Amino acid sequence: MFKSHSFVTSVFNPISYNYDKVNSIMTLFLDKLWRRKAVSLLMNYNPQKVLDIATGTAEMIIVSSKLNNTIEYTGIDISEKMLEIAQKKIIKKRVKNCSLILQSIEDNNFCDEFFNGAMVAFGIRNFENLEKALTQIYRILKKGSPFVILEAIRFKDNLNIFLEFYLKYIVPLIGKIFTGNKISYNYFYKSIKEFYTANEIIELIKKNNFKIVYKKSYFNIIGIFVFVK
Repeated sequence: MFKSHSFVTSVFNPISYNYDKVNSIMTLFLDKLWRRKAVSLLMNYNPQKVLDIATGTAEMIIVSSKLNNTIEYTGIDISEKMLEIAQKKIIKKRVKNCSLILQSIEDNNFCDEFFNGAMVAFGIRNFENLEKALTQIYRILKKGSPFVILEAIRFKDNLNIFLEFYLKYIVPLIGKIFTGNKISYNYFYKSIKEFYTANEIIELIKKNNFKIVYKKSYFNIIGIFVFVK
């Protein structure tokens, strides 16, 4: 189900320069609303050190910093091109106390219980080893800390014919128009179809010692989850 780091970087590096624009267009600009909702849930726990996993272009950090710019943010990703865009955005938006690191969550070198908040947006579908990643996230979070997930989740094939058609054919077309790369956006559809349902995600993460405290889905394909260590 999960892909190697080299495969994932081959998908995201080529589309990094227009990644934010395509995300907004293909979600009809709802991605901004979902990110704000996810971040607002994180803020309920008043974290001081937050890890943004698979940070991409650091959009979650930027959204979060608008609510609280005193937090110490760390963003990690395995795509060097995405991090290059992220660094430019961080400077432009004047985000304080933020560091970006090229590394995976599976092989991170953070100390135990170093963070008191973690978030990931549209990233866990791309983890090479989800079980290992969850173990690491649990390790580096302090007790009582939130782990917030915003993710595209698997939906039933017969749930919405339009949605199936949109993801399979329209999204790759949008991607090709704005990035010249259709292959990467074909992967998005495939990764969703091969991923877990909302209930499966919850059960898997609960098995890794987290407690589920919040869940909500949008259009049966976008899920926001809050887990606590």
